[in-house]
Amino acid sequence: MNARQPKDPKASKERATGAKKVTFNAAGREERAISKSKPNRATMKNKSRLQLSRHKPITIINEKIPGSSAIPKEKFSCGRAEELLREYLPTKLANVTYEPAKCASLTIALSEEIKHLVKQVTPPRYKLVVNVTIGNKSKDENVDIVVTSQCLWDPHSDNFTSSQYVNETLFCVVLVHAVYFE
Repeated sequence: MNARQPKDPKASKERATGAKKVTFNAAGREERAISKSKPNRATMKNKSRLQLSRHKPITIINEKIPGSSAIPKEKFSCGRAEELLREYLPTKLANVTYEPAKCASLTIALSEEIKHLVKQVTPPRYKLVVNVTIGNKSKDENVDIVVTSQCLWDPHSDNFTSSQYVNETLFCVVLVHAVYFE
């Protein structure tokens, strides 16, 4: 069923998936050399440049709302929700020290309280998803953390906000996703 073709690293490769055909480019010589060498700052910088140079920016002209998109009467206000979070987090976490067992139950309590707090300024028909992350901020160690999220949603009606708080012993990152339910 599959016919063997000669391997050419510069040629694009194709894979049949059902009725659709997906095309992608094979990694070039420079990219393979970077991925095999020991990663350091210079190679990571070059690798990021290579990845960025392959993708052309997308420009949206005359953006129209698709017919399948939900159109809420009132949209979720990120600014109001973020302001509430900025006022709320210091009041709850100012005198808290990091203890793993204590912070595990604290994240659950904080997420419930934040959900009820933000729900007061949320328009009808929005569902809220609250994610609270609390971690140790040790003076002895350099602690770096990146918290990200990815969602599949309708950009015309759904939105999110985030806030963070740091004291001497802990850090807290809060993500609130507001998804319109039609």
